[in-house]
Amino acid sequence: MTDPGPDDDLVRLELEMFAMAVHLLRRKGRFWPFGAVVWSDGECQLAAAPVDAGERFPAVQSLRDGLIEELRAEAAGGRIRAAGLATDARAVDLEGRGTTDAVRLDVESADGRAEVVHLAYERLFPRRYRIDPRPVRRPGRPLVFG
Repeated sequence: MTDPGPDDDLVRLELEMFAMAVHLLRRKGRFWPFGAVVWSDGECQLAAAPVDAGERFPAVQSLRDGLIEELRAEAAGGRIRAAGLATDARAVDLEGRGTTDAVRLDVESADGRAEVVHLAYERLFPRRYRIDPRPVRRPGRPLVFG
């Protein structure tokens, strides 16, 4: 099997993280920031920030910052070739009429390519969602490899 390039790595990260975010929304009704990496050997793996067992609602920014710090350490050691961070966010809807809930992914590769991808969703009932299948992509800024 040939080694996938960075473009494939970003797509793999997106697919893994969107699938997990949608699963968590449908099962728990929310999710906290989580990450994913493509290791130097090509394996894709999800990652979560450590949470204090006594902390029922951890600070989102603290979790996000902790994940970025851990991912940067892996990148500095040359152990990963791509990384991503998923957060629950607000985004402009596809029709441009306003904002909507969205899964936000910040994905990047060691070669410097970075994207922000939003997948809009609408809460219909508790743990029932309408998810727009059209992700919106735009250039991002490196958080891990920068």
